Amino acid sequence: MGLFSALNTLAHGAQPDSYIRKKSYQFEKELGRGSFGSVKQATRLDDNLPVAIKVIPKKLVKGHFDLVLSEVNVLKDLSHPNIVRLHETFESRDKFYMVFELATGGELFERLLEFGKIAEKEAIGIVRSVLHGLQYLHSKNIVHRDIKPENLLFKNQSPNAELLICDFGIAKKLTDPPSSVLDTLCGSPLYVAPEVLERKAYGCSVDIWAMGVITYMILCGYQPFQGGKDQKDQKELNAQITNAKYEFHERYWRHISHDAKDFIQQLLSLDPSKRPTATEALKHPWLTAALSSTKPAESANDKQTTYQSANSSPAADTTAQAAASS
Repeated sequence: MGLFSALNTLAHGAQPDSYIRKKSYQFEKELGRGSFGSVKQATRLDDNLPVAIKVIPKKLVKGHFDLVLSEVNVLKDLSHPNIVRLHETFESRDKFYMVFELATGGELFERLLEFGKIAEKEAIGIVRSVLHGLQYLHSKNIVHRDIKPENLLFKNQSPNAELLICDFGIAKKLTDPPSSVLDTLCGSPLYVAPEVLERKAYGCSVDIWAMGVITYMILCGYQPFQGGKDQKDQKELNAQITNAKYEFHERYWRHISHDAKDFIQQLLSLDPSKRPTATEALKHPWLTAALSSTKPAESANDKQTTYQSANSSPAADTTAQAAASS
């Protein structure tokens, strides 16, 4: 796999040598678009393999080419059923191209929006799938740092499809494990670990915290930590996270097993050293024992809410009741 060569300038001369690789693909429909480019479905012509190609205009990352190269350097040597595979990279004068394994089942986030909640039996498969991916990453001393439902893709549309961890844009390799740590403030607000918000040194356990948040969400249909869009709400959200302040509300959790709640509590331990590793989490009784209950919880979706809505929480029920009685 060749790495990108253009690091400092936007060339105006001949195409880079790797540009010839573009002829190996037939570009098809656009799958998505973000701040730094788009993702297109394509077919590799020599074997008709469907792939997803991330196309990044260099002008959008000018001065930050190192971020693109960092993702490539993390992914290039990874090979695991639960990690999206990077097949190769190439570039033109004005674009970077990253050729990925194609996942056709959509994001976990999309499934949550569609169904609102996930039955406990299915949730176990989802959590186990992601933890296997994290176990592999952490064994290689790589911290993803942005584990969230949007970055978890179903491999296909099968009900029992495996998940792929994707988007390694801010992933980081620990340089001198096990003692090395990170201290950069990054990640998505709803899933960020307390030690990150408090600017403390951190490591692989931040990914475990994020899995605790995700497990909570997929079982009940709302986030454990609530916050809105303005600065005051963000401060409240951060305060809840740094104090690990969340509840298992009876209305939404009465059908969820004790083992599931215990699993979440362990992953959401305030002290990072008390959180299980991915390997330890995979041995938890919730993931290994027969379920005592497989009935899905009543979820926030039953109230016609969404994950990004300020109303998608039990707290919103209390507010609504107060308004109705005033």
